[in-house]
Amino acid sequence: MGLRRLELLVQERCRSGTLTFQEALQLFHRLLTAKNRAPPILLFNNLFHAFVRMKNSNKYYATIFSLFDRLTETPRFSRSLPNVFTYTILMGYCTQINQPALGFIYFGRFIKAGLRADAFICSALLKALCSENRIHEAVNMVLNKMRKLACTPNVVSYSIIIDALCKNGEISKAFRLLDQMHLEGLVPNVFTYSQWRS
Repeated sequence: MGLRRLELLVQERCRSGTLTFQEALQLFHRLLTAKNRAPPILLFNNLFHAFVRMKNSNKYYATIFSLFDRLTETPRFSRSLPNVFTYTILMGYCTQINQPALGFIYFGRFIKAGLRADAFICSALLKALCSENRIHEAVNMVLNKMRKLACTPNVVSYSIIIDALCKNGEISKAFRLLDQMHLEGLVPNVFTYSQWRS
């Protein structure tokens, strides 16, 4: 099968929602060993996304992390892979399987790889911090550290922390953060306001 047909197959199977773990694994290996040009990172990201959304994906975490390592260790992909979305998917997965400390390790690898942080990957890190009840570190990250990474917090960044503060009973701090959002010209969305009723 040619690379173009393989690309279409991966996209189709990932969109279907019926992809099995074994089938995803086979597609991943076929992409990794494809001849001629290297497949685009989007296809690997689609597969990683499919892996982590599968029922009982926590049973496969060692395999998923191993696939990521194989991808990063394959010389032909070293310049283009992985990207910010790959890391964001894995960091979110670490929180999903109650292993947020692994998410911090992947964030360290992300920074070491020289990739530029954006609000998406920082949101994954904020979720990891909040899941470990390190809410005040998350607040500091939004108010200070993200800017040091040349990354501007967005509505999602603030909403994650407002959610954690509300669940922790720290309503006055959540209101102060909401005020900070307004000062920065950010408009809260439905998710932001829904936290007040939680």
